[in-house]
Amino acid sequence: MKFTLTILFTIVVFLSVFSQKNSYGKILPEELEQKQSGIKSEAPAEIIYKEVKLSVSVYGVLEMQVSERIKVYDKDKADEFLTYEVPLHKNGNELEKISGFKASTYNLENGKVVEMKIKNNQTITEEKHKYLNLFKFTFPDVRDGSVLEYKYTFYSPWISEIPIQYFDYKIPLRSMKYTCKIPYIYFYIPDIRGLNSDKLKINNDKSQIAGEYPFSIITLSIDNVKPYEEEPYVMNYKNIRTSVRYELSRVDIPGKTSKNFSTTWNEVGKTLLQSDNFSNYYSNTHQFKDILPSLITDLKTTREKATAILKYVQENFVWNEYVGVHADQSLSKTIKTKSGNSGDLNLLVIAMLREAGINANPVVLSTVSNGMLNYTFPSLQKLNYVIAAYYDNGELNLLDATNKYSEINQLPKRALNYRGFYIDKDNIKEVDLTNRTISTDNTLLTYSIKPDLEFVGNMANSSGQYFGMTKMEEYEENKEKFDKKYRSKYTFPLENLEFSNNSSIFKTSFSFNSVTDIEKIGDKLVFNPLLFTAEKEQVFKAENRTYPIELGSPSKFSKIVIVTLPEGYKVDKLPTSKKYKMIGNLGSYEYIIKNSNNQIEIKTTFLMNEFFISANYYSVLKEFWELMIETENQLVSLIKE
Repeated sequence: MKFTLTILFTIVVFLSVFSQKNSYGKILPEELEQKQSGIKSEAPAEIIYKEVKLSVSVYGVLEMQVSERIKVYDKDKADEFLTYEVPLHKNGNELEKISGFKASTYNLENGKVVEMKIKNNQTITEEKHKYLNLFKFTFPDVRDGSVLEYKYTFYSPWISEIPIQYFDYKIPLRSMKYTCKIPYIYFYIPDIRGLNSDKLKINNDKSQIAGEYPFSIITLSIDNVKPYEEEPYVMNYKNIRTSVRYELSRVDIPGKTSKNFSTTWNEVGKTLLQSDNFSNYYSNTHQFKDILPSLITDLKTTREKATAILKYVQENFVWNEYVGVHADQSLSKTIKTKSGNSGDLNLLVIAMLREAGINANPVVLSTVSNGMLNYTFPSLQKLNYVIAAYYDNGELNLLDATNKYSEINQLPKRALNYRGFYIDKDNIKEVDLTNRTISTDNTLLTYSIKPDLEFVGNMANSSGQYFGMTKMEEYEENKEKFDKKYRSKYTFPLENLEFSNNSSIFKTSFSFNSVTDIEKIGDKLVFNPLLFTAEKEQVFKAENRTYPIELGSPSKFSKIVIVTLPEGYKVDKLPTSKKYKMIGNLGSYEYIIKNSNNQIEIKTTFLMNEFFISANYYSVLKEFWELMIETENQLVSLIKE
């Protein structure tokens, strides 16, 4: 009893100290005078505190009070922390909402704290799509040294899943406290994960008010958290961030009702198969008798027929950019309107495959942006996407019609989230979601060196498979932005820049005539023959890594460079041809150079054999990259004949 009282007293004292120290609107001059973060000195901003108080009512309403205070050190580098978006989901007449919103910017002027409030007419509620609104606000008059603060109360009519909460950010976090108050009639299962999950302090308590159901109070807190570092080849940083998510497992109201929501993946599969807007969408359909004969009559193999059906849907139907594990409308309406969400289009593919005699079934998954599935935590709520699949000679084949340029076993990035679940009428089983076909990227650079020592030439690049599909999707989304982003990679003007797509190969070409990257030393000319195509920077900067290297696809990067020497010069010294292999057949690199008459020709091949590489091989890959940089930055020297 004494031990229990001590714990309760400690919790009360902790909550009291936290609240006093971080009372909303109580800004001290010392906070405004601080010049840098004590956690990471170069950080452009840091979170002073964040507090989330969440409660679920016995009437099935979720309430969440959020307050946060941010210190800005360099406003020019802290843009993304000056504007906030709060997602508000909706479905028919049910919707999430916000009340009690307050936000202010604080600055120090003549030794006094000056507050500038955000007025209600300075906030925006934007309809993102029919299932989502975004509540937006931007802090005014932000300067180096400003302190920003906001608070609001969030309400949701949905309690089956408590919104995910993160405990690390791109900027340092001094202190955070997350409290859940849940009546004992609701039983939730926590899903805690991430790099700093072992640093979370977790307290469980119980309380009761007379005449009400008892409730549990769960508090998670953390202090002095370093920002998570952005590393290359990570598809979604949410997968490595420290987070907690609660899902309802049981409702038990004494004397009234008891319902168990705990489940297995097999039960998830059965639930989906019983849904009208899932299995009924593709079962026993005969709606394609006028279409299929012209598509597949002359085709012999299963793959040829599946490819024809996939291409038909891609070319004749439009994805409306909504994701869903279910169809959003009837099959007949999808056929009539020629558009739909991911469920509508990919369940349509399954229906057509089945009518063509191919035993196709759905694979359900969580998209990359929705976060990785916890496979020991079966959850229908966590699933938000479906693709088509069939087996041919024991090999699983995956199809996704939402992308116009995808092919069989070539999924778009959003679906590459490690594993999903294949569902047929008999069972549900886990399957890999990987692009197994090698994606290619080929570059041809030809140039000559003029008497004034300028390089003049052309470059052409072709990207195929996953690389080509990804580039084409980005290009079609915003051609002007794509063009601008591409040009920004080069320090010289690109002339006759062209982009094109031919048979799922994305092509780029341009010419140049004003590149000067040559050094004259005495009577010698020294330069790197790979010019701007040489790998110059180590992309793997972190000392260690705990998360896999996600490449999207096995890959092969090839370069051919042909240099025409200036008149009156010959080769004095050539770089050395080299070959490297990574352990475990993970990859290889080859650099071959030769001189013939007045030309130098270089061929490089960089091969990665895996879709993703375990973090255990990070140091190996980092060292391999260094060798590639060293090799690609060898110099040629020319002398006069």
